[in-house]
Amino acid sequence: MKIQRLSKELNQACTLIEFFIILLWSIGFLKIVFGINSESIPLPYSKDMDWESLSVFTRWAMLIFTTLSVVIMAWGVDNLRRLFKAYSQSVYFSSDNIKRMKNFSLSLIIPSFFGLIPDNALDYLYNTNLTWKDLSYVSDGSNFLVFLAGLVFWLISKVLLEATLLQQENNEFV
Repeated sequence: MKIQRLSKELNQACTLIEFFIILLWSIGFLKIVFGINSESIPLPYSKDMDWESLSVFTRWAMLIFTTLSVVIMAWGVDNLRRLFKAYSQSVYFSSDNIKRMKNFSLSLIIPSFFGLIPDNALDYLYNTNLTWKDLSYVSDGSNFLVFLAGLVFWLISKVLLEATLLQQENNEFV
């Protein structure tokens, strides 16, 4: 019973997270497309960027990148929400749950993998270019940690697949 109640609460939390993802995307949309100044919408990176000097192409490229990121994030949270909803209904081993867990893991793996590419490229450039010897780039490692978490969830989906196959085999035997 505890797992059903916890799953129901986590399902509700995922619904709130989806709402905040859409809200943050809306703020980013206003800032990128319309160039709303930093004082009206304070974001952590607002002071580092001169928004008025960005070209139209740069603004649209940022909007497309942000939209893709939000879509992948919302897709992952939605799969997680549906997984919690199934758990709250005592449905643990099903092909839908396996698919949801796999999709959630992919929503972690894909963006973190593409985040690892510039991290490693910048690290290589700063360390091999002699004219930049006084500069350094240090990654916080968050992309790598999210990538590892995605691999763990992908592995859990494979374990769930095996458990589901064993359950089906046991049901056929009995």
